[in-house]
Amino acid sequence: MKYKFLIAGGDFNEIDGRLTWVSLDLNTNQFALLKDEVVKHPRLKTAQSGKGLTGLTVGKEELWMCFSDVIVSRNLYEQNFKKVIYHKDFIDLHQLEMCDKGILISNTGNESIDMLSLEDFSIEQNNFLSPELRTKRDKAFTNKDKKPHLYHISSVCFNEKSELIVGFGRQNRVINIDKWSWVSPFMKSLVHDVQMTKDHHIWWTSIDGDIYSSFKGNSNKIFDLKEHQSSVGWTRGLAITSKGVLVGTTALRDSNSGYFHSRTRLENIVNRSSCLTWLPFDKSEAVLTMEMPKADTRKIFTIRCLNNDIKSKV
Repeated sequence: MKYKFLIAGGDFNEIDGRLTWVSLDLNTNQFALLKDEVVKHPRLKTAQSGKGLTGLTVGKEELWMCFSDVIVSRNLYEQNFKKVIYHKDFIDLHQLEMCDKGILISNTGNESIDMLSLEDFSIEQNNFLSPELRTKRDKAFTNKDKKPHLYHISSVCFNEKSELIVGFGRQNRVINIDKWSWVSPFMKSLVHDVQMTKDHHIWWTSIDGDIYSSFKGNSNKIFDLKEHQSSVGWTRGLAITSKGVLVGTTALRDSNSGYFHSRTRLENIVNRSSCLTWLPFDKSEAVLTMEMPKADTRKIFTIRCLNNDIKSKV
């Protein structure tokens, strides 16, 4: 079995995004770095240094990805953008998730869930702030992240019943909005990477290294990176396959280690390089790790599997 993965991210020292192509051969237990590609922000004057690419979703032959304030599309193996989509309310965009209606957008800084139509490229918003609250926010910095966040909507997907499943970072919970019910237990740290596989399992990560799955209302911790690494980086980015999961960790450094500690309460925080970790469902098989290029400053945000056999065996 050989997998090919695509990782969206960036570098703390760069304005550009990074799109990294990696293969994993389970016959030899070897990672291979296929390409580490620079992706230029389409409008330099609004690019945020250190942010890079965030969300990524893959169609048949097309990539959709986002920077903090813009969504772009291109053919899978070509560098020129086919579509560039700005919106006045795009602020600190996080996850993109393909669905029947178009693309779901975690518009984190705007405190909204947006839907991008792929027919006419219109935007429909589900706002989580009232008009009264929005009037209190600073209007001077259009398309810049307006903190503090009340919810920090990190990720969103639909389940098999077309119910909206949302990761709320500030609440450390995953919530079914349509049922108004908890999907996850109360997590010890900020949640991320909420997604559903074709077998109707809902998955998510927490930034301290926990990886959970929920099926028919029952949630279970499937993996804990802390059992495999002496110190865990900022855990974010998840791809699920039938053989295991690939999870990403962003570098920890002076600029983000204090916030990481405040959100996780982990004590053994040291400068941690960015890496990919393969966690097999078969516990007799090896856990594999690959450092990212320029690992001391590299950010990982989203991981997608390009040849997914997708049914997870959990």
